[in-house]
This record gives sequence, structure tokens and C-alpha cells, in this order.
Amino acid sequence: MRQVIFPGLLEVVHDGAWVPVKASAAAFAGVHGTAPVVCLYGAAGLGKSHLLTLAREQGAYTVDDLEQLTPDSSAELFHALQAALQRAGPRVVVASRAPAAQLTGLLADVRSRLLLAPQLEVGRPDDDELRALFSKWSVQRQLVLTQAVADYVLARADRNPAALYGFLRALDGVSLTEKRAITVPLVRQLLEQTAQP
Repeated sequence: MRQVIFPGLLEVVHDGAWVPVKASAAAFAGVHGTAPVVCLYGAAGLGKSHLLTLAREQGAYTVDDLEQLTPDSSAELFHALQAALQRAGPRVVVASRAPAAQLTGLLADVRSRLLLAPQLEVGRPDDDELRALFSKWSVQRQLVLTQAVADYVLARADRNPAALYGFLRALDGVSLTEKRAITVPLVRQLLEQTAQP
């Protein structure tokens, strides 16, 4: 069985099923549910865009970065919301960094309709899930990491899955470029370089 891991989500490819991290289980279920409108929210890099892709594949009208809407795109969303709520159009699944109640820049009509929808958080993986993601990504990249290296990275690197995956890619690149094994000193060096402004 081949598995592909995306930041925040695990896709089991052999049967097409996605297995979410525990903190995102409600959001995952909401995307697959029957509510006419679903609002996903959470920090960047946790898998909201991947969930929107799943919703789109199921025929939903989707909007990412809801907080960035312009008046023109808000009008389009309003019409999609109206159709979805009347069950006359496709489901609507939107995503933002904050719940709809905190998005004060939206048109009042759009905001009021979004507030009727389930507000589902796409959360961060817990320590065990993050360790499993990191381990799986390391295996996929054919990296040999000691437990000390993994512990050091997980204790000091950004714990956002997308950022952690980016750090692992950078670590792999530095290791290849400098022809060095991945050790705690190499990880420390890269962490110091990435921390500099």
C-alpha cells in the first residue's frame, strides 16, 4: 500500500480514502457531509486547501482565503450560498484562517449566511501525529534519521505541518549539497540559518 502525506492530512492512495489528524476529524467529516454550506477555518498549512480540493471533487463550489474576498467575488459567493441553502445549487465549502464570526470584512449578506453554517476547525496534529508525519516524510525522502535527530527537530522546528515538511526538504537539500549525514549539528546549523531575518 502506497501512502502520500500532505501537510496536516494523510491520503491512503490504494482506496482513495483520506485519514485526517484527530484535530481535523470534524472538518473532514463536514466536507463529506450533507450540510449545504460548510465553513472551515484554521492556521495556514494545516490542510484546508486539501479539504477544499476534496469538496471540489465532490462537486462543491469552494472558496479559499475567505478573508481576501473582494466585493465582486463576495457577490458571486452570495449567489452560490443562496442556491446552496435553497438546495438549488451545489454545496458551498469555504475556508479561512478565522471562523466566519470573526471575518468583519465580508458583506453583511454573505456573513449572515455563513454564520448559519457549521464552523469546523482544521486543527494542528498532536505530538504523536506530528512525529508519525515526520517519520513518514523522512521514509518517503529516503532519509535515515536517528531518534536523536528526530527529537531535536520536533522540539525546535516550527510545528506547523507545512513548515515542518519544508524544513525536512531543506534539510535533505543541505545534506545532499554538503555531502553530510543528517546529524544534530547539521539540524542546528539549518535551524540557525532559517531563524535569521
